[in-house]
Amino acid sequence: MSTTKGRILHVSPSFARRDGGPSEVLRNLPSVLTNRGYTISLATTDKGAERGEAADFPNAHIARARWPNSWTFSPSLVRPLSNLIAQADLVHIHSVNTFPTAAAIHLALHLKKPFIIEPHGAMDDYHWNQSRAQKELYTLLIERRAFQRSAGFIVSSEIEETGVRKRFAGALNPPQVLRLPLGVDDSLFSLESKSRLTELPSTILFLSRISHKKNLDKLLIAVSLSPLRDLDVRIRVAGPIDPSLRYDPRQLATQLGVADRVTFLGSVAGSSRSRELQKADLFVLASEDESFGVAPAEAMAAGCPVAVTERVGLAASASRESAVALISSDPTRLSSELSQLLQDKASLQQLAKDGRVYAHRNFRWSVVADKLCSIYAEVLHPTRGKAE
Repeated sequence: MSTTKGRILHVSPSFARRDGGPSEVLRNLPSVLTNRGYTISLATTDKGAERGEAADFPNAHIARARWPNSWTFSPSLVRPLSNLIAQADLVHIHSVNTFPTAAAIHLALHLKKPFIIEPHGAMDDYHWNQSRAQKELYTLLIERRAFQRSAGFIVSSEIEETGVRKRFAGALNPPQVLRLPLGVDDSLFSLESKSRLTELPSTILFLSRISHKKNLDKLLIAVSLSPLRDLDVRIRVAGPIDPSLRYDPRQLATQLGVADRVTFLGSVAGSSRSRELQKADLFVLASEDESFGVAPAEAMAAGCPVAVTERVGLAASASRESAVALISSDPTRLSSELSQLLQDKASLQQLAKDGRVYAHRNFRWSVVADKLCSIYAEVLHPTRGKAE
C-alpha cells in the first residue's frame, strides 16, 4: 500500500501562461513535490487559457470561468472543489480576491482543513491601489477574518511581504508570513554563458508582457537620448502586447527615431526564449512593479547580466549580493546608467557570473520545493516539522 507525506490541493483562478508567476508554479512545482512524497491535485478555471494549454494539466479539474471575468466567477467549480478539499490534508491557494480562492477558503474552513495562501503580488501596493476601495470592502466583508485563520501567507520577495503585512496592520491576530522565491527552468543553468568582453554593438533584451507598468516606452525613450543614443545598441523586445496598453510600441520607436535599432519578436517560448537570454548582452526591466520577477530570474539563470528597478521583487536581496544592477525608470537617468553598464565589459561579465551563482542557489525548483516541503510539514505536523 502506497504512503504519502500529505495530500495537497492547489487552487488557482487560472493556469494561463499570461498570468506569469502562478502559471509557472503550477507547471513546475507539482512534479518536484510528487518526487518528495506528496500527492498533488489541482482545481482551477479556464480563464485566459489559450488553446492547448490545458494539456499541461491532464489530471486537473478545470472549470469554466464566466462573467464577471475580473472575479473569475465559476459556480460549476464549487461542488468538485468541495469534494477535492474533503479529500485533501492541506489546501494551497494561489491569489486572492477571486471567486475560486474565496470559495476554497470558506470550504476549507467549513471542512476544517488547514490552508495557506500565496497571493502572487495581488496584495502589493501597486495592485491593491487599483480599485482599492472595492478590494478593501470585499476583503472586509468576505475574506479578512478568513485570512487570519489561514496557516500562513507565502510571499516571494520583500516587496510582497511588505504589502501583505500592510493589509493586516492593526489586526489582533495577523497571519504568519513565509518567504519563498519562485523557481526557473533548470535547463537555463546548463546554457553556455556568452562572453561579453567583445566590442560594441551591444544587445539589450526586454522579455516580458508589454503592459503599462513594464515601462517599455521609457526604455525606448532612453535609447533615443544621449549617451545611450551615441552607442551602437540594439533592443530586442520579446513578449505579447497587453490589449490595455495605451500606445503602440512600434509607432513610438518610429517617432523616437530608433525603429532601426528595435526588433519586436512577439511571444517567445521554449528554445527561442533560451536563445534570446543566452545571446543578449544585458537584460533590462525598468518596471514599476513586479512581486518577484520571473523573467529577470530566468536571465540570471541563463548567465545574462540583469538590470532592474528596485520595484522588481527579487532586486532587493539580489542587489545586496551584486547579482543584479539597480536602474531608474526615468529615461534620462536610465540612458546614462545603461550606457555605463554596457561600456564596462569586465563589470558586465562579473555581473553575469554573480547573477548566475545567486540564481543557482535560490531559484532552482528543487531548492524551492525543499523550502515548501518544510512549510507543508510544519502545517501538517507542527512539532515534526520543526524537528525536520
